[in-house]
Amino acid sequence: MTTATLSTRLKEQVKEYHEALSVIREFLSQDSLATLEEALNRLESLRVNIAVFGETNSGKSALLNSLFGCNNDEPENCLFKVDDKINCWSRDIELSNGKVWSHHGDLIITLYDTPGIAGDIENHLDIAMKIVEKSDIVLYVVFEPVRNKLQVPVMKRIIESGKPVIVVINKVDIRRSREVTAIRQDLLSKFKLEEQQIVECAGYPKDGSPKVESLVKGITKLVNQHQSDLIDKTVRDKLNLGIEDARQILIQRAERERELLEKQKQEELRRYDQEKQERMVMNHWIIHGSASGAAATGAALSQVPGGNEAALTAITTLMIGMLCANYNKLSRSLIWSYLGIISGTLIGKTAASYAWRFFPGVGNIIEGVVTFALHEGQGWFIAALLENGIYSDAQLKSAGIDNLKKQAEEMKKSAKSLERSMDTKKLKELRGRLSTLETKAREAQA
Repeated sequence: MTTATLSTRLKEQVKEYHEALSVIREFLSQDSLATLEEALNRLESLRVNIAVFGETNSGKSALLNSLFGCNNDEPENCLFKVDDKINCWSRDIELSNGKVWSHHGDLIITLYDTPGIAGDIENHLDIAMKIVEKSDIVLYVVFEPVRNKLQVPVMKRIIESGKPVIVVINKVDIRRSREVTAIRQDLLSKFKLEEQQIVECAGYPKDGSPKVESLVKGITKLVNQHQSDLIDKTVRDKLNLGIEDARQILIQRAERERELLEKQKQEELRRYDQEKQERMVMNHWIIHGSASGAAATGAALSQVPGGNEAALTAITTLMIGMLCANYNKLSRSLIWSYLGIISGTLIGKTAASYAWRFFPGVGNIIEGVVTFALHEGQGWFIAALLENGIYSDAQLKSAGIDNLKKQAEEMKKSAKSLERSMDTKKLKELRGRLSTLETKAREAQA
């Protein structure tokens, strides 16, 4: 790929990534946004980052100095020094000491030294992996077989991170050929590496002639093979992480919105149910009040004892139907069940009607008042059943038994109040009708 083609391709990628970033920018955390912007800036500047890891005493810094053409016998002139600052793992060392090694066409290749990996690297693995994530190529320097069991999983994480990796066997000048081969085999057996990923070097040999050509060729080969993909992959990885962060933030926002809408919905339903309940209560007042008034008026004006029962039955049926409709429980079987429950009321009322009509005028008034009271009681009773969800046959039967018993008690009280003013024959007739009502209640209970 020519330099011009490379630059054109990278410019197109930068444009696409900036467009993607503009879409998710508002959903990113400050850290994610800063990381993505830094990666895009690096893509625009065509800078390839190479992070160099190595075991303590592997000769890593001396190897890097040799790569840059520095004389390790002149420490004051070396770019990479072994000092406390570099050898200390901290978050401040993340790609902070890079040196430009080479210009490969438009690409700027920068190498970054890291602290030596010792037995305590487990405690700093998160820092090491962040350095790996920001790098485009990883170099790992060893000088002997990996014997420390704690270091194997750490090296595995770094070497198998998905980044292009070159493992350098350093200090081969002081090793026999079979020892170098043993180190190579040890690496191949413990890590997912191919032969061409392992190179042999001597960064600081005794003869003063560093042997780093294989490493230079390895780096150059990787850059030639991948070119812009080295940087592009790092940026894409960061962008994918940013998109995932944005997705999680959007999920959290959506969940909060859903909870808010659900809360508003429940509040609306509660308010609607409350208003509906208030309307139903008001309606059942109107319904059974009107029905009771009509029934009382008809009973008071009727001149024939028991002659208005057909009209009262019609009024009662209409009242029950309207109450059932008011509570959205309108059905023929339900109306018939309720009519069966209150049939005893009409029987008792008819019996009393015959008794009260022996007192013209006053009897009519009494019958009207009693009729009104009975219909009001019926209306309240049915409304209470509907409000409390009593719709099944067993529930209706139980409620009907109690109602019949109450009606029988009321008729007994009425009979006692009339006992002084009625002859024995009429009183006996009234008590017989009351006995019939009590029998019906017992049958219903059975």
